[in-house]
Order: sequence, then C-alpha cells, then structure tokens
Amino acid sequence: MASIENMIKWFKDREGKVTYSMNSRLGPNSYDCSSAVYFSLIAGGFLPSGTGIGNTDSLFALEGKLLTSITRSEVKRGDIFVAGYKGNSGGSDGHTGVFVDSTNIIHCTLGGGKNGIVTTPATNWMGDYSGLPVYFYRLKGANPPFKYKVDDVVYIKNNATHYFNGDLISDNDKKLAGKVTGVKYDDTGRNGEHNLVFVKQVQTPTIINHWTLERDLEKWSPTTTYISNGEIVKFKAAAQRTVEGTLLTSDQKSKSVKKVDTIDIAPVNVGTGTSYRKYKLEGIAGWIYETDVQK
Repeated sequence: MASIENMIKWFKDREGKVTYSMNSRLGPNSYDCSSAVYFSLIAGGFLPSGTGIGNTDSLFALEGKLLTSITRSEVKRGDIFVAGYKGNSGGSDGHTGVFVDSTNIIHCTLGGGKNGIVTTPATNWMGDYSGLPVYFYRLKGANPPFKYKVDDVVYIKNNATHYFNGDLISDNDKKLAGKVTGVKYDDTGRNGEHNLVFVKQVQTPTIINHWTLERDLEKWSPTTTYISNGEIVKFKAAAQRTVEGTLLTSDQKSKSVKKVDTIDIAPVNVGTGTSYRKYKLEGIAGWIYETDVQK
C-alpha cells in the first residue's frame, strides 16, 4: 500500500540539502515545487517508478483519479495543496507541496528568503500570499497517517487487552507511560488496526517493550506545570526519597536548588503524586520526581 510517511520522508531526507531550480528540476541537487511533489509521490508508492515528472497543471489533472478534493478545514498530514488557476498554473503562476500537519507544509520554494526544500507555516506560503487560489487534496489509496510520532509520551488505555504480538497487557502496564520509539504500517490488519506504535518503557517496576495497536494508546498530557532548566525550585514538605530510593535529608529539603536537567519517566503514583518526569538538581545526588518539587 502507498505510504504517506514514505512520501514525507522523501522531502525530509532532502530538506536543507537541495536548491530550487525550474531549469534543473529533476534532481538530485535541485528541484522545483512540482517536481519535488512528483518525486515524493513516486517514493511513497502513489505513482509508479518511471512516471513522467509533471507540473502543477498535471497535478490538477489528477483530481478525481489520484487526488480527492477536500476543504481547508479537513486538511491533515499527508494532504497536498496546489495553488494557481487550473490550466494556467505553470512556472511561477502556481505552487504545490505537502502538509506535515494541519498548519505546516514541506515544499520546494524560492520565496521568502528560502531556497530549496523547507518546512514552513502553510498560511502565506502556499501561493495564497500572491492571491492565487489554493486547492486541497487527499491522496487515494494512502495508509492512514500515524497519530503518534517518535518521542511522544503515551500510555495504554484501560480497555486495551493485548499487544500486537498477542501478549496480554497487564493491569500494571496500563499504569505506566512510555516513549514512542517507532511507528509502522501493518499490511495484514489482523487485529483490525494497521497503524502500530512501538512503546518502550524501561523504568521499574516493569517493562513495556512492544508493538502496540495505535487505537489502544492515548497521548499523555501533563497534569503539572513543567519546570524549565535553570529555574529555582524547592522541595515539597511531603517529598521523601529520590527516584533511586535514597532518603532526602531535612537539610536538603530546606534549601532551594537549581534544576539542571529533565527526562521523561514512567512510574505513576510515585513521589507525592503522578510523575512522568524526573529532574536533576544542583547539589542533589540522584533524580527527583517532578511532583516532589515546586517553584
């Protein structure tokens, strides 16, 4: 099946490494907006290898075939925009690119001081700034875009039952958050879900290290306000131990200290509340749970 992620990967692999040229638009060192989109469609499997590299007018001609017209409000990752007047959008009279999310695009441009493949906001970069009409399209035959990306922190829903390999999801696993280290598309869909997310969690008391169905996950949203590096914090009165289990002394707890580092963690119901982060503090050996300190 064709892959939105492979299409976007083609762009990302060349971002900041190529220049814009309408005269030398077939790579590998330079492209224009439409040739870049065509090469990415080939890389993503939406067009066969050897397809002629067209322009914005030939992209318009794919409407109803490869491209399904959508509204601006429907746009999401992997959708395409084409700007210009249909049948008269060649050269500098048109522009095209791919959405990386609902508000940002990746495209090959020479505008706004840019030269090559870049990621920018969509507004004022699609050709709309010049007053061109902009059309939005969804690719037919695409695998669904992934909900999560690498480094997102997620947790397993309470109603989840099994990992992708069939292993039972324990109640304890559902109390842990993990970091996404990979996403992939499963062609079989044997569990009724094609999008898989690899969640890795290496903190005690257990280990999550599985491909997990995307539908069984939720993105973690912090319930406490993040503290930034360098900020002065103090211990809460209820704080007792470091993450490693060392008792905090009254002398340590009475002094304000600087936080110098942070990292995501997984155990919940630890410290004085639910902690998904731990901090390194000046003058303190070991890690401190986020819920054991305050500004």
